[in-house]
Amino acid sequence: MTEMVLSWSRNYLLGFQDANGVCSGKVISDGSIVSNCYVVAEWTPPLGDLFKINMDVALNVEDNIVGMGVVIRNRYGEVMGSTMQRSEATYSPSLAEATVLLRGIEFMIDLGTLSAVVESDAKGVVKLINSGRTD
Repeated sequence: MTEMVLSWSRNYLLGFQDANGVCSGKVISDGSIVSNCYVVAEWTPPLGDLFKINMDVALNVEDNIVGMGVVIRNRYGEVMGSTMQRSEATYSPSLAEATVLLRGIEFMIDLGTLSAVVESDAKGVVKLINSGRTD
C-alpha cells in the first residue's frame, strides 16, 4: 500500500509540474524523479475588483486517477475559496482540463463570485471556449 501511495504521489507531482510548466521529468525504475526545472512567473492579480480563478488537473493514466484543483483569489492575492477533487476516472487530457474549467466556474458561482478572470494552462480548451463554437 505504501509503495502504491508513493508511486501515485510521484506521478501526481510530475503531472502537476508538467501541467504548470515547472518541470519536465519522469520517474525512473528506482522510484527517483529525474527532472529539468526552471522558474515560473509569479501570480499576477486581476484588474480592478475582479477575482481570479486558477485551476489545474493532474492525470494518473496508469491507475485511472484524476486530481482537479481550483483556487479563487481577490486582487490582493488572498484566497477566497479553494476546492479539489480526486476521482477514479479515465479522461483524456483535454476532457480533464475542460471538466476542471467547468468545476471552477461552478465553484465561482456557488461562492457568489460572478466577476472573475479565469486562468488555465489548457490552451486548446481556452481557445475553443473563446472561439464561441458550440460543436
